This record gives sequence, structure tokens and C-alpha cells, in this order.
Amino acid sequence: MIAQDDQGRILMMVTAYGGARLQDLSTYLAQSDLNVVNAFNLDGGVSTMMYIAAQETTPPYMVAAQEPVPAILAIYRLPRR
Repeated sequence: MIAQDDQGRILMMVTAYGGARLQDLSTYLAQSDLNVVNAFNLDGGVSTMMYIAAQETTPPYMVAAQEPVPAILAIYRLPRR
């Protein structure tokens, strides 16, 4: 899932294998304190993975896929002008 909160921040979420049904995810987002204003469900399944590169103060983070990943969605944070 990729979403945007009321401050314009981008949120991404990957659930564990067999994770949330779409209805459960929708209910969770509506009841959470994430203040989501827009959300888009991405195709899930055993090929889903997430990798977040290391930052200055945090190590890299990865949720590994259980099957080969046939396509990627890459998001890069560019310096603001």
C-alpha cells in the first residue's frame, strides 16, 4: 500500500505473507492515527518485498520476497530546491 497523509508525507506498507485483506486494510487505515487522506493498494502476494536504504541514523530495512520479483517500484527522495 502506498498512501499520503494530511501533511503530504508518503507512507508505504507491506504486510507479512498472507497479510491483510483489502477490507481489513481499509478499516485499519480509517481507524489509525496515520491521518491518511489518499491510499492506493498495490498487488500483493509472495513476490512482494520492500527495501529501505540506510539513512544517516538508521540501518537498512528489508522485507524479503518469497518468490522472485518480476517488477519493481522504486521511490527516490531528491533534495529539495
